[in-house]
Amino acid sequence: MSTKRDFGFIGTDKEDEDDFFVPAEEINGALDGDTVEFSVIKGRGGRRTSARVEKIVERGITFVVGTFEAEGKFGFVISDNLKFDRDIFIPEDKTKGAEDGQKVLVDIASYGGERRPPVGEVREVIGFESETGCDVMCVARSAGVPMEFP
Repeated sequence: MSTKRDFGFIGTDKEDEDDFFVPAEEINGALDGDTVEFSVIKGRGGRRTSARVEKIVERGITFVVGTFEAEGKFGFVISDNLKFDRDIFIPEDKTKGAEDGQKVLVDIASYGGERRPPVGEVREVIGFESETGCDVMCVARSAGVPMEFP
């Protein structure tokens, strides 16, 4: 599943098959990189064939790097990944001491719903953007590069 806006596209493993367009009302919570089960909707009245997401089999994005925004005892993380465009709620006991404005690595525990935000847990506080090396660490963490070697 690939989406950055309100619609998306589903690619298949078959070389001779085009990607399927998924209109906004048929995405059903799928995000970029998700593996999904889908059904084909035949085009009517001159409209092209499209698809409907039936089930999310596996999530493609399981963690993000972003900026922590403190809201009292809890917080939200604004993702640096433009393909994950929802603020992630961080409960008080999952902030790992992050301060307002710090860059953090967050594991996504729940993807939320239409009226509920995703929920996450801070795995690592990376630091403030102005700190030396923070930008490099953010890129490395976003790419999943391990920082500890055996």
